[in-house]
Amino acid sequence: MRSRIIAKEAMAPMFMENTGEASSNAVIVAVGQAREILLKALSSVSFGSLGDEESLSILLALESVGRVVDGARVLSTTDVLRRSEYLDASVAKTATAKTADQTEIEAAGAVSLARRLGCRSGLVLVSTLARLSRSEVRQRASLGKNAGERMLLGRPLAPTYPVVGEALQGGELGVEQARVIVSVLDGLRASVLVDDLDRVERSLVASGSGAITPETEGLPGAGIAFAPELLRQQGIAWQARLAPDGCAPGEATAEQRSWFAFGGLNNGGYSLNGWLTTLDRAIISTVFDAYLSSAAVNPVPGAIPRATVAFHETEPCELSDADSTHNDETDGITDSDGNDSKASTSTDSSASDVLTICANDDRSAQASNDVPVEHCESGEQTGGQHGQADDENGPIGHAQGYDQGYDERTGANAGQALSPCPQEPADTRSISEKQAGILRAVFEAAARQPGTPTMGGAAPTVLVHITINDLLAGRGAGWIDGIDGPLTVKQVDELLCAGGYQPVLFGHQGQVLHLGDSNRFFTASQRRALAARDGGCVIPGCTVPPQLTQAHHVVPWR
Repeated sequence: MRSRIIAKEAMAPMFMENTGEASSNAVIVAVGQAREILLKALSSVSFGSLGDEESLSILLALESVGRVVDGARVLSTTDVLRRSEYLDASVAKTATAKTADQTEIEAAGAVSLARRLGCRSGLVLVSTLARLSRSEVRQRASLGKNAGERMLLGRPLAPTYPVVGEALQGGELGVEQARVIVSVLDGLRASVLVDDLDRVERSLVASGSGAITPETEGLPGAGIAFAPELLRQQGIAWQARLAPDGCAPGEATAEQRSWFAFGGLNNGGYSLNGWLTTLDRAIISTVFDAYLSSAAVNPVPGAIPRATVAFHETEPCELSDADSTHNDETDGITDSDGNDSKASTSTDSSASDVLTICANDDRSAQASNDVPVEHCESGEQTGGQHGQADDENGPIGHAQGYDQGYDERTGANAGQALSPCPQEPADTRSISEKQAGILRAVFEAAARQPGTPTMGGAAPTVLVHITINDLLAGRGAGWIDGIDGPLTVKQVDELLCAGGYQPVLFGHQGQVLHLGDSNRFFTASQRRALAARDGGCVIPGCTVPPQLTQAHHVVPWR
């Protein structure tokens, strides 16, 4: 029975479309003739061979015809949907004559157009018959209910917005323009007087059609047809004048608050959902604009992945005798939950990023005392540091331009080092991608401020787990506490470079056998020395000051 119903729903609209019966309705005949004339006129047109003026003229002519057709399509769709929802007078007598043994559903189905044609609803009927998506049908219905005539007990009523309906039916407004105007009017309807709403409707319709009316005469742009974007801006201006707080006269102000939330994990990342007040948007935009307006001089954070942090070959770190006795008992790294495939990293507020890496054998990724460093911009402030480095007074590498120069202390060309600067001369990212990089840098800087609240007595910290074997082999993944998505080894390397690590040794049962000291690759003393020597980012043309830069090794270890 179910398969028969589905087949009936699919076949009814197709049957109607291909009946081939000649209609006696003059409108249907005229529309069919207009279609044939238009097809014949356009069949011989080669748009690519037209001149510029001809191309523009055809565009305007087709849009003019299209607006007329689109307006009629909206009203026709709304009419069919209405007939599919309410009692059809032509079959009312048939419905009342139904025998008692017929079900109530069958009786109800006989009184609507969609049911008579075997469709569940008008939405299914129109989408199948007109070859439209259901979302498009809904959009047409929403506009048609406000711009088209209404019916009450079989009697026609004036449209909710008659001026919009008249302009839409006459081809003076496009469907997109009409939707914008209706959206503005709906937002004002509960907050303004009827006369004011009528004035706004007439003004917006005149602006959309390019007509000069008493509402637009003498105003800038009068006589020019506004695109939907300009109509939306004009609607915002009307709202600001007539209902700045969004409330009707005498009502309490409806306070709206900004909100922000993370979506679920999808495709390796998280979506962002939210809504901002105008003031909050302005405050955030000023930070974005400050970076974007000077991007040619001060690179926008996050343009390219930071260079892989590298170390020279070093001797394995030594464990105490007690720790060594347990070394043979461990064949992997576990975190506090006993997961032997993970290690830990963290970022805190007073240092840049503090990275803790759990080790599972007698090796750890500690930096050598003679590792040179290079000062480079990352869009992250590097204030004081937690933990300790291998040697606060260790040698500091000669940092010339990254593509020239020779370092006498390391015997390496500066150009051989990977550029750690997060922006190359040509930043090809979109504005939205740049804003994402800026947002991260702003949060990183905020986390390092003294006034930022602590968590468990410590600065806001991102803890990442990874095994030392995965880190050294450049494979596997790192895991952040409280976050479902994994980090690549490359991303862990970047955090390791910026912050540091802490080796942790676990046993087979998840017990902590050894907890090493927090190690930072570049201490406060080294960073101050870099600031005094380089004065900021060493990348040619980059003028980012020392407090917004990040230290990096000159010679990578991988």
